[in-house]
Amino acid sequence: MRHPILLLVSLVFAGAAAAQQFDLGAAHGIVRDDHGQPWAIGSGYKATYAAGAFTFVPALGSAAAANRPLTLRLRQIAVGDQQLLAADAVAGELQAGERHLAIRRGPVVERYDARRDGVEQSFVFASRPAGDGDLVVHLTVETGLGGHRQPDGTLFFHDGRVGGVTIGAVTGIDAAQRRCAGSLQLDGDTLELRLPAAFVASAAYPLTLDPLLAPGFLIGDSFFDEDQVDAAHGVGDGSTLVVYRRVFSYFDQDIRAQRVAADGSLVGAPLSITLTPTNEGRPAVCYVRSRDRHVVCWNEAPVPFGPWTLRARSVQGTTLGIAIGVSGAAGSRDAEVSMAGDRSFTGTAALVAWQGAVGSSGDVFTATIDVGATGNLVASLPYDVTTAALLPFSQRMWLAKSRVPNGMVLLGATSSIFADTHVAVPLGYDGHVVGSIVVIGSGGVGVPSACAFDGDGIEHVAAWRTGAGQLEALPIGWDGTALTVGAGASIAATVGLELDVGCLGERFVVTWLEPTANPFDNELRGIALKPDCAVCSETFQLDAVARPNALAPRVAPAFAGGSAVAEALLAWNETELTPPFRGSVVGRRYAAMVGLPAQFLSAGCGNGGTASAIGAFAPGNEGFSFNLTGGDPTAPFALLSLSLGGSSILCGCELTNFLVLEAELALNGTARRSFLPWCDPVYLGTQIEFQWLLWPAAASPCPFVPNLAASNRMLVTLAP
Repeated sequence: MRHPILLLVSLVFAGAAAAQQFDLGAAHGIVRDDHGQPWAIGSGYKATYAAGAFTFVPALGSAAAANRPLTLRLRQIAVGDQQLLAADAVAGELQAGERHLAIRRGPVVERYDARRDGVEQSFVFASRPAGDGDLVVHLTVETGLGGHRQPDGTLFFHDGRVGGVTIGAVTGIDAAQRRCAGSLQLDGDTLELRLPAAFVASAAYPLTLDPLLAPGFLIGDSFFDEDQVDAAHGVGDGSTLVVYRRVFSYFDQDIRAQRVAADGSLVGAPLSITLTPTNEGRPAVCYVRSRDRHVVCWNEAPVPFGPWTLRARSVQGTTLGIAIGVSGAAGSRDAEVSMAGDRSFTGTAALVAWQGAVGSSGDVFTATIDVGATGNLVASLPYDVTTAALLPFSQRMWLAKSRVPNGMVLLGATSSIFADTHVAVPLGYDGHVVGSIVVIGSGGVGVPSACAFDGDGIEHVAAWRTGAGQLEALPIGWDGTALTVGAGASIAATVGLELDVGCLGERFVVTWLEPTANPFDNELRGIALKPDCAVCSETFQLDAVARPNALAPRVAPAFAGGSAVAEALLAWNETELTPPFRGSVVGRRYAAMVGLPAQFLSAGCGNGGTASAIGAFAPGNEGFSFNLTGGDPTAPFALLSLSLGGSSILCGCELTNFLVLEAELALNGTARRSFLPWCDPVYLGTQIEFQWLLWPAAASPCPFVPNLAASNRMLVTLAP
């Protein structure tokens, strides 16, 4: 039996080595569509039971012109010559659990368990059936796939070109966990699952007959086709919702979602945002904090060439809201969709922007999507930003990832009348233009370009690809009435056509593609910046997880979901280097400021208290400070002794041979001194030794300086 390759997403801190991996390919379970119909889904399939038959749809990817499902319909069960059950006589009732579908047919339960690698079909017999001979389950097979027996005894149903479905070997398992190999037999449209008579007669009941239906592929075990990823953090349960497109065939793509916990583990089964056999793509997601719900938007069309409709639905845990249409008469194109959430405690609306299909201009439209208390969505009428801002033809557009009520959110667009010029447009809470646009930069006449940005409504960072193929960044501010553009900074010498920016609070992270000698192989890199675009980390590379070529990087900051943690999930697509370029969705967790724990050097003396470091000693961390607690409450002054190392001074205890003494007023034996670590990555690895001195204190441990008490000595090292 062939198993699909696992779809991995791993964790990394500040671009360092991977710390932990999680596996989107492991996601599986039972979900319901808009009509309440239960479906078993996994990374390589979807399946359902309806009208007395089980239908399994393998994900064949865009190389398949249409779905190639395999349907199994129970005909009868017999022992020897004696019929035990005729399916048409006992219809059975469908029951759906978290990860299984079950149909009880008198003394037999027909069951389908959703597994990571396929669906396990089983027939459970509560007691020994009457009759002598082999136990045989007769099924009718309905499929356009051709079937043949493989050397290992399994059956492979395939389309002769792309892939298909494997039915694994039959196994009998009794109540004592004894096992017996059965057999598969295919005769025309009849499939027989057979257990030998001796095992049926001696088994401890209940007895389970157990084959496996799994996606099978002619090309081996590396077949998934997933792309178009987006992600958004939610502060409610601290997880990130990853949305992506799963390609089943040229005419059928689904939008799926998977929650990823802060530690990288998958939360529950995957969610099928869509299940209908239509064309869906360009998923985007954001988070509305006051409702503790994500909102997902996507484009949908009956055929691959449109007409397209922008649709949306809410997600909370495993609950999906009712899907609604958003674009209305403004239409939509098979182009990027972007969303901004709301990280405040009061705002109830998401903002969506898309490229419309109205007229020849391809205008950029926005709409607000209000989220009701129960998750119902109401979309406003589309607003034409292009007309309002006098913005020329747009090739690309994007939004900052979050906003607050009565605040401003930036919309960016790339216009190309004479050149690829990137502009920023300030939008209000209703998505309407509230100020003049500003030019970010230009890629040059006829030169493909890219741009992205994010921010908190006041401070923003934009990054773009110049006509020379370089990556530039610049700060964009909002003073309440107008946008201001600061001085830019050069980030990288060679950059591809896709990049993203995420605001992590006091840090920004920029990710981009760096081309290689192979035009179908890109590497994914990133860097951390301050709001003024000062570089705060070394450039880091995100190693390939499932496939060698990286595409479409996305940054999902915890900040946009209402969290104060300076972390993000970096998500992207990976593809093979050769046609048909099947893709996987992968990612890594990014922590902007990790630092190293402070190291104890020596004890203090004279009731000098306890010295400690607050926050990560990481480049540019404005929250870092040196702290003193538990010192002599009678001492009014505290001196922070800082050193870059060297020999200590022995006087009552070890004292830091200081380079700098910083004076603070002591309050009941406590003191605190803020310290801004250097942002320039050339200082990484720098060590600072620190100690607090209290004076005048009650004790005099050092005879050379009476009434001087000293805390313990500590050492911090500047690290990402």
